Amino acid sequence: MAEIPAQHEVANIHQSNGERLDELNTIDDKQSDLIQSLQKASLQHANYFFVSQAVVFTALAGDSSLVCHDLWFPLVLSLLPGSLNLYGLFLILRKYKKVIINQQQNDTERELLTAGRPTVGQRISVDTALEKEVTVKI
Repeated sequence: MAEIPAQHEVANIHQSNGERLDELNTIDDKQSDLIQSLQKASLQHANYFFVSQAVVFTALAGDSSLVCHDLWFPLVLSLLPGSLNLYGLFLILRKYKKVIINQQQNDTERELLTAGRPTVGQRISVDTALEKEVTVKI
């Protein structure tokens, strides 16, 4: 026969779940801020790329000593800052992916902890006839 947990054990479980939910909410806020900063950094890298390309090609357009067989020179000048920006963007996107995966895992854990508990749009009332809590959706 299964033993029903004591009232204080159930209260301790709810208290630890509440603490974990608060912790998950704090983590979620920090992750959202990190996601925004990573998005901002990726846009900055894209802007740096376009500016560097404009500088390279503007400098080359003014130089009339280049002929067709010197194609390697503008290509190298273009690929050098482009490859550095691409590598930086790759690192940012890799970190972005890790944060998104962690945020999804935290959301799943939050959903499991709140299963059966009232959410913001619900309230709890006590049914005196049945002497138990009833969740009513508002």
